[in-house]
Amino acid sequence: MDCRRQSELELLAKLEEKNRALFSDAKVVPSLHTRRREGSISSSISTGSGQDDTRSNGTTSLQLNGHSTHGSSKSSNTSGVLIPLMIGWTAGAPISSSIREQWDYVINNWDQCSKKKSYVSDLIKKGVPDEFRPLIWQLYCGAYDSAVKKHYHNYLLVDSPVEKAIRRDIARTFPKHDLFKDENGCGQESLFRVIKAYSIHDPEVGYCQGSAFIVGLLLMQMPELNAFAVLVQLMNDYRLREMYKPSMMELGVCMYQLEQLIADNLPDLYTHFRTQSFAPSLYASAWFLTLFSTILPIPCATRVMDFYIVEGLQFIFKLALSILKFSADNLLKCDMESMVAFLQHEGPLAWDKYSTTIFENACSLKLNTKKMKKLAKEYMTMRSQEREEQIELRRLRTENGLLLQRLARLEEESGIMADRLVKCQLIRAQEAETTIALRCELSILKREYANLNSNSHLINNEIMENNNEQHKLLLESVTMNNDGVLPTNEKTVNTTIINTNTTISMDKPTITNQNSINNATIHQSLVNGYSSPTYNRQNNYTTNHTTNNDNNIYSSLNDQQLNNSYDFCTLPRSRNRDYQTKSINHNEIKNDELLSTTVNQLQTDLVNSRFNEADAKKVLHELRCKLHELEESKSDQSLRSTEQIAVLKDELFGAKLRETELINQIDELKRRFDDLNSLWQTHLGKCKGVNNDTKRSSLWIGSLNSLDAHETNFKMKFSDRLLETRFVNQISSLKQQNHVGTSLA
Repeated sequence: MDCRRQSELELLAKLEEKNRALFSDAKVVPSLHTRRREGSISSSISTGSGQDDTRSNGTTSLQLNGHSTHGSSKSSNTSGVLIPLMIGWTAGAPISSSIREQWDYVINNWDQCSKKKSYVSDLIKKGVPDEFRPLIWQLYCGAYDSAVKKHYHNYLLVDSPVEKAIRRDIARTFPKHDLFKDENGCGQESLFRVIKAYSIHDPEVGYCQGSAFIVGLLLMQMPELNAFAVLVQLMNDYRLREMYKPSMMELGVCMYQLEQLIADNLPDLYTHFRTQSFAPSLYASAWFLTLFSTILPIPCATRVMDFYIVEGLQFIFKLALSILKFSADNLLKCDMESMVAFLQHEGPLAWDKYSTTIFENACSLKLNTKKMKKLAKEYMTMRSQEREEQIELRRLRTENGLLLQRLARLEEESGIMADRLVKCQLIRAQEAETTIALRCELSILKREYANLNSNSHLINNEIMENNNEQHKLLLESVTMNNDGVLPTNEKTVNTTIINTNTTISMDKPTITNQNSINNATIHQSLVNGYSSPTYNRQNNYTTNHTTNNDNNIYSSLNDQQLNNSYDFCTLPRSRNRDYQTKSINHNEIKNDELLSTTVNQLQTDLVNSRFNEADAKKVLHELRCKLHELEESKSDQSLRSTEQIAVLKDELFGAKLRETELINQIDELKRRFDDLNSLWQTHLGKCKGVNNDTKRSSLWIGSLNSLDAHETNFKMKFSDRLLETRFVNQISSLKQQNHVGTSLA
């Protein structure tokens, strides 16, 4: 602090000597006294400056009339102009006395001179005294009485979300300068506070690394409060805010404008840059973001700020062209890496040595404002088109990814369906074999059932015939007994009955036992004989009844019924008749036993055959149910196959639509390529240069880029064709499988 205080006192003494010299000049003193009598902006400037300096750092102030004050606005003379003491270095080119006198006049008559911007700007271009530079910067950019100064201290009380990034970059801002080389020193803390305050003041911009160098350059000239006010004005009125936004759209516009300016003013260097793929963003972005403060020495960077406050970004373009023109011979001999090294290390030394020549060349350049606006508009159009193309490309990539996912899912589902189809075909084949076997068994059972039915009908017919014959024989025997002829035919009747019983026992008919024959009817028929009409009617009735009920005749042959019938008979009896009756009874008993045994066996066989028939019907019903289920499964499978084929057809249609869209896009790109080619040919016709081969190579570079885009589109089209072929193969395989399943069913 003592060293700083001593330097301030020395500077104060020098300024007092210069003020005394000014007052001793007869040409300057009247104007100063006249200005004091008017009481214009000088008094307000001195008062305001004294107050601001007292609030910020308590910096010592000086009056032009030779009286000094220290940090108090009350003790200052309102007729003088207070100038803040500069922080850090005080170096620069020597200023002539005439220019210094003009600056004294401008400062003391700022209200009048501020209306003559051209006069002040020309004066700034001629040179600004170091002691006047802080005040000139504030006055010219409108930051002297800015309202943002009131909010500065409030901003410092608020936490900023970018404080960590600011702390990280502070150590890399002018690391060799005395003001900022000490870690956590006064200079670094001031730099941190100003950047933090602006990040809170403008949250949209926040913090950009390049702004730290501009703030550091301002802090080398003025206190942090004034530096903050100047920074706000530079951001708002000099396009720095647009350049520091996260999108950096303004920086892209500047790079495009600079590239076109190089092409117009330095065509050889432009061709060399294009050949080496050396874009302006690789070397010039830091020039625009830091206003050359990172590559030029501090005096030159301060002089750049003087011109920037006057002309804005126009001077940055001029200075960039002047530097490139000055270094063109060296740059044309270098490749890309050598050019980067030259522009960062070797070039700044030469630029500092010949700074006067470079600045004079920069001031002599004239830029066409209309052309610059046109270039900015072209760049915005190009960026909008690129943004739309990027959006479309992202959309296509997203859609392609979704289609690939859908394709993988469909392939997986297709594999699952193929496995299911194979399993269904195996099950169908097995069921077909089972169905064939069951049909064979069913046909065998049907034949057996038909044979049993035919045999049962034959047996029933034979039984009926035997019963009729037996009945006739019995009636004949009864008639013969009544007529007394029994002994003659007894053997014949017995033989016939035995043969009949034997035949019945061999055939095994199926009849049911019923023992409910009407005894009175048989007795009446035996009594009345053939002569009675009643007997004939009863005989007919008995014959018919015997035909319908096979067991009634055999039950009428019981021994008791025959005895009862003979008891009521009124025919004459003899010994032959008794003998014949006993023989008949004995034979009839034997025949009855044989008949009952045969009937029981036939009934058992009939029951067994009916059981077999029921089992066959049950099996037939089960087979019919299985056949119905197989038909339903077949119909469901065919329906699913049809639905899947429809889905695949829809996807195929969508792929064809996308293919059509891609073909249209390819045509559009070809048309653009033709337009670019024609524009390039026109440009080649206008440009006059020596390196025609180099220009052709740059043309073919653009052509190769467009061809890469065409190749990418062709690959996308080829992938869609492969997808379409795969879908067609899946549809054909599903149709073939469906046809095979239908043929098997």
